Parts: sequence; structure tokens; C-alpha cells
Amino acid sequence: MAHCWLRGATQENWRFLQVEDPQKRNHQRPDYMGTDGRIITKEWLTGLNSNMGSALFKGLFYTTAPSGIAVVDVEKAAVIKQILIDSIGRLNDVAVDSRGVVYVSDTRTGKVYRVENEKAILYLENMSGANGLLTVNDDLYVITTNTLYKVNANKKVTKVADGFENGLDGIVMVSPNEFIVSNYTGILYYVKADGSKEVLLDTRADRLMANDISYDSKTKTLYVPVFNRNRIIAYQVK
Repeated sequence: MAHCWLRGATQENWRFLQVEDPQKRNHQRPDYMGTDGRIITKEWLTGLNSNMGSALFKGLFYTTAPSGIAVVDVEKAAVIKQILIDSIGRLNDVAVDSRGVVYVSDTRTGKVYRVENEKAILYLENMSGANGLLTVNDDLYVITTNTLYKVNANKKVTKVADGFENGLDGIVMVSPNEFIVSNYTGILYYVKADGSKEVLLDTRADRLMANDISYDSKTKTLYVPVFNRNRIIAYQVK
């Protein structure tokens, strides 16, 4: 490829870069990459179309597709099923909880869907610009355009932090009730348990975006895909 764009990074002993050929924007081919940055398998998977967010759970790789969610068998490197979602706008991020329940955000419609037993239902709405998702125990964290929310098992929505610049993208938990949140324009925020926040890094002057981040708690490494530079940058979190 002459050029490619990073779509996301995810973990569970694997690192996936979802790359897009500018000549074939509707046909992404994720690479299989080690945490040391070495590409193990180029174009590890083919047959995906317009995928963005992704998540891993017990050997299955879930990623967005034009009509819903594609489910990939990791060992076989093959799409094994498609889960359809009606009336979608633009599906974005994906998260899976400890029971295997899948959540997917729809940025264009401000909705979040819940997928269980291969059936999708509308779970949340009126979440303007719904993007990054994170599951922690029975809670679901949802990032909108400029706000971080927590949603409990009874669907009670609590505002965790707000006042961010528009463009929030990814979220990871680095300590109990403490998070790093990315803004795709190139900002990384640290959100404390009391809802206060600070800017950890601002790379907008260097035109380095900060997209759907991933965190390795064992090594305390934050992986930041840079959509517009065809790279992932790894930062040590201290």
C-alpha cells in the first residue's frame, strides 16, 4: 500500500491495526501486530467492509460493519457471522462485557445498541455523538462528543466528567475509577475519580491525531493509533 490509516487498537494478547487503503476505502484489512510494533501477519483478515471499532472476547473478534457487527473467529481468521442492526447511522466503537454481551455505539444517531445471543436491541439513545465505549463489571462507560457518562445495569446514566473539547474518541481505565480519554484531534486527558480532568498530552500542533486508544495494564502501556500518520504510538503511563 502507498498509504494506510489506523482505525484502532485492541488487546487480549493480540494487537490489531485496522488499516484502510485509500484506493479501496470500503475494504479494510486488519494486520496482526505484536506489542513490540512488529507486524506478524500482514493483511491478517480480508472481507471486512467499512469497519471501525472492534473488541475481543474468548477468541472472537467483533467489529462494526455497514449493516451491523461482523464476528470473526481469530484462530481461523475468518468472518463466521454477521449480526444485523436495523436503522443504523454510523456504527463506531465496540465493547464486550465479562459475560460476552456486546455494545456498539452509533455516532450519527446518538444511540448505543446491546447485542446478546446474536440479537441486537436499542439500549441507549440521546447520547449525542456516541463514540468510545468501555465495560467495567456491570457498568458501561460511554463517551459522547464532549462528555463521559457511566451507565449502570439498570440503565441509570450518571455524568462522570464534561467540558472536554468536542471530538472525544477512545477511553481506557488505568486505575479504579480513573481514566484516560482521547480526543481525535490530538488530545489525551486524564480523568480522576472525582470527575476532574487534566490534559496529559496535546499533539495538535504536530498534527498527530489520537484515536481509539488501548491500554495494557500489565505493562502500563497506552497505545494511541494516529489515524493520519499510519502509526501507533506507545506511551508508558506512570
